[in-house]
Amino acid sequence: MDCARWHFWVMLRMRFLTGVLHIFPMALVCLSLSGCFPFSETDQDEKNPLIGDGLAKKAAYNYQGAVESFEKALEGNPRLARAHWELALLYSQNVPNPAAAIYHFEKLLKLRPDWPQADTARRFIDVAKIELAKSAPLGPQTPYMQQQLDKLTAQVHEMANENNKLRQQNQALSLQIQQLTVENTQLKDKLRAMQAPTSASTSVPPTAQPQGTATGKPAQVAGSTGQSQTAAGPPSGTQAVGRSQSSQAATDSGARSSTAQRPSTYVVRRGDKLSSIATAHGVKVRDLVQANPSIDPDRLRVGQTIKIPQRGAAASEGSR
Repeated sequence: MDCARWHFWVMLRMRFLTGVLHIFPMALVCLSLSGCFPFSETDQDEKNPLIGDGLAKKAAYNYQGAVESFEKALEGNPRLARAHWELALLYSQNVPNPAAAIYHFEKLLKLRPDWPQADTARRFIDVAKIELAKSAPLGPQTPYMQQQLDKLTAQVHEMANENNKLRQQNQALSLQIQQLTVENTQLKDKLRAMQAPTSASTSVPPTAQPQGTATGKPAQVAGSTGQSQTAAGPPSGTQAVGRSQSSQAATDSGARSSTAQRPSTYVVRRGDKLSSIATAHGVKVRDLVQANPSIDPDRLRVGQTIKIPQRGAAASEGSR
């Protein structure tokens, strides 16, 4: 009886050990497969021809073509983590689309929580959410708010147009001012040129010559007369007195002709006064005023012409 029990227990242990030996290799195989599974999936992503095509286009700066290649890869296998990663980067950096970037980053983290750049993906998600919030309206816009916004926009455009018009008018006025300045300078130069000959003529009066001496004929006559008188003999006392009287008369006649040839007009210059003009021409202020009844003595204008009365005439009028 004891021998039978012992034999039973031995057989039971052998069966147990045999079962364990059968299960252990299968467990080892499962453990090895579970440990290598992520690497096999990564290798599968890298071997996908569409993934390789998208990476090549991205390196060639053909970002839109790269997006199309990665999208086609996901159509064939939506679980390609590498495709989600590359699309998320493209939508974040090269082809701005914050909503699409958030979608692919979150898909990546859902498929591969142990992704080597998981922290980077989370930071990109935060940045994309901020960019998405910037583009969203601050709140619901009522018709009244939209109307006010349109009104303000129209006012801004109107003010910009008015500003442009004012700027153009300012430029036109500046050109006119420059043109007027040039014309003013030219007129001043012309006025100086016109006043210069007048000043020279008034400052240097012509030298008076006795009447009848312009051609020199009287001198010749006098010479011939002298010669005849010398030839005839010395003059008597009565003849000498007569000659002296005739020479005095000729001198008076020459003085009167010199007075007659004095300039009869004068052009007013800057700083001139009626008294200074009268003194310069040897006449009285009263005579100057009488000769120019239309001129205000206290308001002489530059360029104004004044009649100068003859000294003899002025004296005769004063005696009257």
